[in-house]
Amino acid sequence: MILFSLDLLCRYLLVLEHLIIDNDQQQHIGTPNNKKQKQSVQNCHIEWYMNERDEILYLFTNFIKLDLRQFWHETERLEDQQIGNTIVDVCLTIIRNNQFSSRARTVKDYLSFILALTIGLFRIEEDSSMKIIQMLQIQEHTATIYSAAIICHVKHFRTDTLLERIINDICHICLSPSIIQSSTSNHSCRSNTSLSNTQTETNSSRTMAKLLDELSIHISDHLIIYINRLLDLFDSDCLQMRNCLLNVCVNIIRYCSSLSQYKELRGELFLLIIDQYFLDCNVHVRSHAIGLCMNLVESKLIPIKFYCHLTQATFERMNDTSCIVRKHAVQLATKLLKFNPYTDRFLPIDVMLDEYNAEMNKLIRLQKLLGQTLKIEDVPNNVNIINDNEQENDLDNQHVLFERIVEQQHRVCSMYSIDESLPSFEQYNAEMSILIQLQSKLNNCLPTNSDIEIIDDEEPSEKATRLFDNMVKQSKLVSYLHNATDFCNHLRRFLVKDTFYLLSSKVTSDVLEIIDFLVLWSTFESESAVYKKLEQHMFSLIWSNDKNISNAVLNAFKRICLKIDEDNTDE
Repeated sequence: MILFSLDLLCRYLLVLEHLIIDNDQQQHIGTPNNKKQKQSVQNCHIEWYMNERDEILYLFTNFIKLDLRQFWHETERLEDQQIGNTIVDVCLTIIRNNQFSSRARTVKDYLSFILALTIGLFRIEEDSSMKIIQMLQIQEHTATIYSAAIICHVKHFRTDTLLERIINDICHICLSPSIIQSSTSNHSCRSNTSLSNTQTETNSSRTMAKLLDELSIHISDHLIIYINRLLDLFDSDCLQMRNCLLNVCVNIIRYCSSLSQYKELRGELFLLIIDQYFLDCNVHVRSHAIGLCMNLVESKLIPIKFYCHLTQATFERMNDTSCIVRKHAVQLATKLLKFNPYTDRFLPIDVMLDEYNAEMNKLIRLQKLLGQTLKIEDVPNNVNIINDNEQENDLDNQHVLFERIVEQQHRVCSMYSIDESLPSFEQYNAEMSILIQLQSKLNNCLPTNSDIEIIDDEEPSEKATRLFDNMVKQSKLVSYLHNATDFCNHLRRFLVKDTFYLLSSKVTSDVLEIIDFLVLWSTFESESAVYKKLEQHMFSLIWSNDKNISNAVLNAFKRICLKIDEDNTDE
């Protein structure tokens, strides 16, 4: 009886839908006079049909909220999947015709809810996924409704079965070659057909990208499971699809910010944005990637260890052929300077290096103390051989590990010189990774003890554990100081090499953005000879023929010299 009622409601909804479509088509048939006479009558009919359909959908929604599983046995439910497919087809028909009344938003909510519950109750995820994908390829406006249905299905049934099917089908369609295009390769109209197919594929990819974008906003915690599968779409020729993947990555990074188990994934996605999307062949993708990074910087979601890497990649985009990309790159550089986690005022480079060397000396002293505690004088001659088969508490193995840590630490120290030159981030990161691995091995050899307070009668093993713990903390501080110095040097090199050319650019956006950068720079370092020269050149642009530039220079003069910030002053 329940299945019969569902089937009857579906048939009634289809009849109403056909009546709405037929009446709408008849309005365009006949002479102008007849059209006017028919229009008022048919409008009344259509309005009644649509209101009736809305009421039935409302009843349908309340009906399907019931736990229908209580009305049939497990085996019967699987046999009656045809009813579920019928309900889905009715919803898809209504969505396809797009004949919504004044309560359109409510109707869309009804449809997405009915779709989600029907697919879950009748276990028809596979069939429904293909139907939804086919509809997405035809109509762009349906992405919002279907995303709502998928989200409702995930949250109501607490399962990703439909989501997984949708993602797999999207990837299959976007990554598979066009069958139609290959079948027409021998025809004389091949070029026209290929163009049509390409346009269709682009439209469908754009719609599916919109669907994924909606899903990443609302259910990032579920989408993260399939991120590796989604990243296969990076090679898509569709601009919207690549922009969508950017949004997906950023939304997942935001979601991962509070979850330690996804720390590595967060870093991988961030590097993907910098190393690939910053270099995308399309101008809009490059600028979109930079714009999203600006939002991450403002939200303080950039891991500190990637700050220098992002800064370097940003400065490389200053020479981009696109003025839009250059504009966004300068804006990102300004954000990086404003929200940097290192300092609010740049110190002279020799002072920064002195601070670094002082902390490095503390680290070396800790290493020497640890060496004395481990009786480093008994270390074997061959310090490059570590027998992994030895027991973890073997004294010689500890000595060898410590000796290699000291050597690696000196290798890191030797990467610095007095002439203000610093190693690249990649080189430093590689050497520090080796050091951390060695420290981790040594940590496994030492006994675990939570009490690291200094006591007079401290056992050698406890003292070694305490010294090692302090040594690791000091290593992190040294690494932090390195990144801070490297960040400042990146900015100083940019100030020397590229800023003057951007100030002299014939593109207004280049000049305006670099003026904002220099105004902010003046709050960090205003006494250097390089900045003073740039400031003088910037103020000379007050005589520019471009009113936007002259006004920007005047505003900069007020902010730098008169300390008047018009943006923060109430009129």
